[in-house]
Amino acid sequence: METLLALPLFFALMMVVQHFNRKAQATLSSEEKARLLDFNADFYKWHIVPMIILLPAFAGFSYLRPGVGNLTTALVVYLVLIAAHTIGSDQRHARKLLTLGLPAGYLATTKKTRLVSTIATLMFFLWIGVSTSSKIGGLGVELKKLQVESLEAP
Repeated sequence: METLLALPLFFALMMVVQHFNRKAQATLSSEEKARLLDFNADFYKWHIVPMIILLPAFAGFSYLRPGVGNLTTALVVYLVLIAAHTIGSDQRHARKLLTLGLPAGYLATTKKTRLVSTIATLMFFLWIGVSTSSKIGGLGVELKKLQVESLEAP
């Protein structure tokens, strides 16, 4: 149930971020919008590649369950990698955005919306991670009880 609450909250925050980004873009000239469009077209392509790689890596790690950990360990590693990718990608985007020569008002708005977007993304994955790991942990306790009961039964 907690997981179902995280998704609408995440989407609501993303809609607010998009609203403020669109308002800020409306203040740009056609030339500035063209530079921004050229910049973002290449950025988003490379931003999604690590995410595409991380998802099968998480699925493979949790499926194979090597001796170094279990599903909870895989989830924690996956969430840490997502957080590092999100923060690193945001910092790279912010540095490159400064080189476009856009108005200070636009840059200030995008800085705030990137911060909200990054926090929302990290909180969403943290919420999902905590919810999932508590369910996995609870399942582990139930399985151990069943094993103990089956061993004690005559």
